[in-house]
Formats: sequence, structure tokens, C-alpha cells
Amino acid sequence: MEINLTSFLAGKSLLGIQINDLKEDIKKKLGSPIEIAGEKNYGFIYYPNGIRYSYLDNQINELTILFEVKDSLVLKIENKFGEQLEISKRIQIHEFIYLLNSTGVIWKCVDQKDLSTFMIVINNNVGIYFNLDSGGLNRISVGRR
Repeated sequence: MEINLTSFLAGKSLLGIQINDLKEDIKKKLGSPIEIAGEKNYGFIYYPNGIRYSYLDNQINELTILFEVKDSLVLKIENKFGEQLEISKRIQIHEFIYLLNSTGVIWKCVDQKDLSTFMIVINNNVGIYFNLDSGGLNRISVGRR
């Protein structure tokens, strides 16, 4: 399962799964998950490499890559200067901002009440969360608009 980072950062899909897809379609496309947490009407479906899908009433409502739980997860993206940049849990805030700027992505910082998290939003529905204690990347999530 290879992650199409460009599609994911555009808020489109994660491993072929999109927002509003049906919960039962995930297993058909990706096979058995490693864990399901929650209740029948809401919860999380976990796959290897930090992949998490959130569901509500049988529809997918969030696509997430959890970097905090997967030390070895490294995703690559090429910027407009031809540089290969890596995204992992060790990427720092300023490095990620450089990645966004050098790929032409418009971003904004969002104020959160949680003082241990720094959040960047791109494409109106993609949240990029950093742990302010370590400075590292926590997760990237796409939610419903």
C-alpha cells in the first residue's frame, strides 16, 4: 500500500478511500484492518503504517496518517525546485512550512486552545498537527468540510 501524498494533501483520498465512502468498502479495498476501536455508529479503523479512518453512521468522515505511532514512516514529495523532501515524525515545523511553500501550497496557522499542539490548515480541510513539546509531526488529517 503506497500512499499518494499529493492526493492526500489535496484532501482527496488516502489509499483510495475518500470522505463519505462507506465503512464496509474499506475492507473490500484494503483488506482486514489491524484494529477497530469504537462503537457500531462511530469509531476508528486502523491499518499498518499509521493509517486511521474515522467513521460516523457508516460513512468515513476523516482520513489520517498518524506519524506519532510509527517511527519508521517516511513519505517523500518533490517540490517545485526538484528537491526530494521527506515527511516523518521528526520533521520540524519550519521544515514542513518550507515544504508547503516550496510546493506552492497555500497554508494558514490555526489558533487552538490546546497549548501543546500547533496546527496548520491547507486546502480548507487538511489539518497538519505538530507536538509543541517535541516540535515533531503528530498527524495529518483530512476531514469533512
